[in-house]
Amino acid sequence: MFFTILSVSSISGQLENFSNPIVFHVTNASLKATEVRELKQTPNGLYFIASAGGLIESNGVKHFTYNKGKLSNLIAIHALNDSIIYSGGNGGFGRWEKTAFGEFTYESLHYVAPTKTDYLQPRFTDVVLHNDQIVFQSLDYLYYHDLATGALVNQKAKTYFTNIFKTKNHLFSSDFDNTIFKIENGEERRVLSWAITPMCFFAAVIPSAIFRYKVVVLL
Repeated sequence: MFFTILSVSSISGQLENFSNPIVFHVTNASLKATEVRELKQTPNGLYFIASAGGLIESNGVKHFTYNKGKLSNLIAIHALNDSIIYSGGNGGFGRWEKTAFGEFTYESLHYVAPTKTDYLQPRFTDVVLHNDQIVFQSLDYLYYHDLATGALVNQKAKTYFTNIFKTKNHLFSSDFDNTIFKIENGEERRVLSWAITPMCFFAAVIPSAIFRYKVVVLL
């Protein structure tokens, strides 16, 4: 697999020339990653990638991978800025912070280790920022990490959380029955069920303004 990064800016992320975009072609091999799962861009133009081998930081030309052993099988990330990245993956989730030396260190916020009797670990497949909290989603739980206090609380799903997504002011989840729920005050309120065209609702509730990346094409 490879993906193309089309940018209307310089590597530093400043809009300089709309007529001459910079195009980078990046492959798994060049990233030294067996599997790329999510990509986010920060306002200064840096790209952060969740991969099976850890957190990848890239400017489109140079790539750096940060690994924390069994805690680094990442599935989803949220870039709070270019120095603090929250990630979810197999078994748990945590926080990456850039040191004064320019390297990222990892702090685990929650991890469930496999045991001989229960080797299945939770998979945290979505990470979003909502109301000054980082929300981590697995099939069974949402975990809310308060940015101000560091407190961590969880919310159990009525059935399952297959994914979460948000508008400017609201957080939504869906389940295996194609039902959309609005999440408010730790409660799920049904918004809509569909049978044929889920993207119609998705397009209606998700304004284009939330897509803050420059143009990224996955192939």
